[in-house]
Amino acid sequence: MFAQRLKELRQEMGLTQAELAKEAGLRQSHISSWESGLRMPLPDGLLKLANYFNCSIDYLLGRDVDETQSKEERILVSKFEKLDDIDKLKVLGYIDCLNEKK
Repeated sequence: MFAQRLKELRQEMGLTQAELAKEAGLRQSHISSWESGLRMPLPDGLLKLANYFNCSIDYLLGRDVDETQSKEERILVSKFEKLDDIDKLKVLGYIDCLNEKK
């Protein structure tokens, strides 16, 4: 279940294995072996992945199928966290403008 979840999350973000490895501070060879089911990550690898994808370790391991955030929310939060403070303010301003239109 972990291998499938990892691959789905990576693909949802539109990342290659190499891009995920670089962004999450992991090795591409580890991502590859995890996705193929040959190996399981150590706890620090699981934590890096959970932090990167903004999900729980339980979710990664397939134990928690009832996540509080939708796929879209996880992607949005993950991308938002990578922005600098000025760009975060711009995004929040844009969201406020969209909400005022309603």
